[in-house]
Amino acid sequence: METLELAGKGLSVASGIVIAKLLEVNAVLTNLNLAGNELNAEAGKAIAEALKSGTAVLKSIDLRGNSLGTEGWCAIFAALRDNKENTIEAWDLSYEGISSEVAKVLAEYVSLSKVLKSLNVADNELGNVGERALRDAANGRDGCELML
Repeated sequence: METLELAGKGLSVASGIVIAKLLEVNAVLTNLNLAGNELNAEAGKAIAEALKSGTAVLKSIDLRGNSLGTEGWCAIFAALRDNKENTIEAWDLSYEGISSEVAKVLAEYVSLSKVLKSLNVADNELGNVGERALRDAANGRDGCELML
């Protein structure tokens, strides 16, 4: 199974943690959609641990419409930043309440990613510092489209 579509299924934090554990040992899943569930920072940190391991080969992951907050998003982007083997090609983070604090960690990840092609951070709370960090990170890479 390459795609797991669980958007809007009412998944709890515990379900998110179970899915994260599965990601740690799954080398086949390339597309994961967990949008519109009830995941929080704890689930975000569990997902981050799975992404850090290097086993997951996800090309796309959709976590929009959850309550990951600063802690969850920062954990995810820090894990991807530190995992040079990550394979995620695109993020749609529009309307996620991404703050300048999250944008800085996201920018670090963007600047180091070898495969990221598209990043949508429109309609967030990036602030001037966060927006500048993301612009600089995307401009420093060939082939990364940034939507603000």
